[in-house]
Amino acid sequence: MIAKAFGLESLTIGRHYIRGEHRERVGAQRVRSICSFQVRPSFHPAFTLWMVVSVGEHFSGVTSPNWIKAAIEVEEAIEVSSIEFNPIKQSLQSLNFDEYDGSISLDGVGYELSFETPAASGVLRFSNPKTASLRNIESVMLKVAQAVLQDCTNSGAREAIRNWRNYVSETV
Repeated sequence: MIAKAFGLESLTIGRHYIRGEHRERVGAQRVRSICSFQVRPSFHPAFTLWMVVSVGEHFSGVTSPNWIKAAIEVEEAIEVSSIEFNPIKQSLQSLNFDEYDGSISLDGVGYELSFETPAASGVLRFSNPKTASLRNIESVMLKVAQAVLQDCTNSGAREAIRNWRNYVSETV
């Protein structure tokens, strides 16, 4: 369902063929990165942000365009939008494994960032971020959600992001 929302046959790294009306190959594109960001608020339904970065490929005399798209998946409804920045790159470049604020929490908001590129893949889980690098990831992903909401008609997605903002620290 997610792959189809992005116009892909599967949610995988590498070459994807663009299909014509009769499923013939009419073009190609290369997916460079895939990211999912699950948001799990303690007292509201969870949802997932998806991001895909694709570069154009030359196929049969045509080069497809580069694009970066993001989606909000809420209760089997998906809203997709083009975005202007690569959130995966921005998020992971800021990560500092040496930061620790000493706090623990029992509720609030939990996150799971999963990513895949041709060079690496991984999963990062954190809750109620207080350190600068984790708050930066939260902030970048909130910007992704807000970008998708600009074209969004789904009231469930709008409500999910509104609820999420209530869990995010005032300084983000």
